[in-house]
Amino acid sequence: MNQISGLVKAGGAADELLLKRRMALAVRYATNNIYPEVMTLYTENEKRLTPSARAVLLAYLAKQNEREALPLIEQALSELPANEEFHFLPELTELYFSEAIAAILRKRVESDEPEVASTSAYLISKYGSESDEKVLEARLERWQKEWGSRKLEADSNQQGRIEIELVGGLIRAKAWKLSPERVKQLQQSCVTKYCSQQFPSAIAR
Repeated sequence: MNQISGLVKAGGAADELLLKRRMALAVRYATNNIYPEVMTLYTENEKRLTPSARAVLLAYLAKQNEREALPLIEQALSELPANEEFHFLPELTELYFSEAIAAILRKRVESDEPEVASTSAYLISKYGSESDEKVLEARLERWQKEWGSRKLEADSNQQGRIEIELVGGLIRAKAWKLSPERVKQLQQSCVTKYCSQQFPSAIAR
């Protein structure tokens, strides 16, 4: 705890790397004895913490007391600029994942913001359950309806990032396995150049 406190207050890239390592150990091995201290450390320093540092502290807090930590996670997400999304949720979910965290991802994958939706789709495919296949399928279907006839616009506004992670997430997910025919169908359904480049076998529309 002394090391964690010192690293939080010191800041800096090297200290943040060490903080991640210490918090990984805390999430895995520490009891709730240090929970009050970690909570105080977080609340007193959250405004100056980087997204990654906030994420690793919240991972421990969520494991010990999810009811108290979830509002803090939601708050952090609401405060983060979209372009910093990938520095928070992947750090958090690598250390702690639960059905409540999955619910947050399912909600965020519905966003039209490329950073938000693509990050959530990626994490759902990595940590989600078998039932999440339908979540990604439905989101991809909605995306294709909205952007299928607006290829040039989708290419110019980064919407292809969402398409890539939805298609890739369905293909590479750990909780389910698609048939070769379905994989080919998804690859050939690419609308944007970003998706076509990611899946070279795709047939451009």
